[in-house]
Formats: sequence, structure tokens, C-alpha cells
Amino acid sequence: MAKKSLVMQLVDQMLAAHISPLLRAEGFTKMHRTYVRHRGSRWDIVELQVSSFGSAVDTRFTFNIGRHDEHHENVYARRWKKHPPASACTDGSHRIGSFGGGKDTWWIVTAEANMDVIGSEVSSILRTAVLPYLAGTRSVSGR
Repeated sequence: MAKKSLVMQLVDQMLAAHISPLLRAEGFTKMHRTYVRHRGSRWDIVELQVSSFGSAVDTRFTFNIGRHDEHHENVYARRWKKHPPASACTDGSHRIGSFGGGKDTWWIVTAEANMDVIGSEVSSILRTAVLPYLAGTRSVSGR
């Protein structure tokens, strides 16, 4: 197995310290770098997306957010009985920036990046905007 670059190790450490505890407390399980919650016929997805243009010394990441009801017609629905849907295959797929100010947000990771600050910012958006949206008590725009 190939060794992870320093920046990807930093991303994984940020997930472990800031994102996983928050989402685990809300009933999500982690599969690779995707967090899923299945409640009744509903899937909630919080999916890390890392830029394909990154390098060993710097990269960018964002999160894709999705929710889907199994009863809605979808060609991938049969697969979901064993595997959760990707955020792009859900009824509503949004980037985390849609919740935190309305613009597409990518965080830059370098060896010098303060991952505690980044992790705190991401977890704040998840806690105050994304989780209420997934619970059905908030819209993407905050209304």
C-alpha cells in the first residue's frame, strides 16, 4: 500500500479530531472518507471531496452533502440496499459552501496549514447548518 502524503495525513487527522466525533454523535458511520446515516427510508451523506489537482505538498478539499429518500425513483436504488448512495446520486446534493455563505468553498491544505482552525470552521458549518438541513429543520439558504 502506498504511503499517504503529509497533506493527506493532515486531512485524515482533521477528520479524526473534528469531523468524526461530531458526526458519530449524530448517528453517522464512516466509510473511507464518507459519512452516512440511514434512518428509515432516508439516507444522509457527508462526503469529503479532495481535489484531483493536489500534490504531495498541497491539496484542497470540500464536502458534498446529500440526502435521499429510498422511495424516490432512482436507477441506483437497488444498489443502496447494500451500499449507501454517493452524494451526487441523492435527491439533493450540495457543497458545504452552500451552507456557509453561499459560495463554493475549498480549504487549502499545506504542511503549514492550521488544521485545528480548518477543522473548527468545517465542524461549525456542519453543526449549525448542515445537520439542521439534513434533519429537515433548515433549508440550504438558512430559512
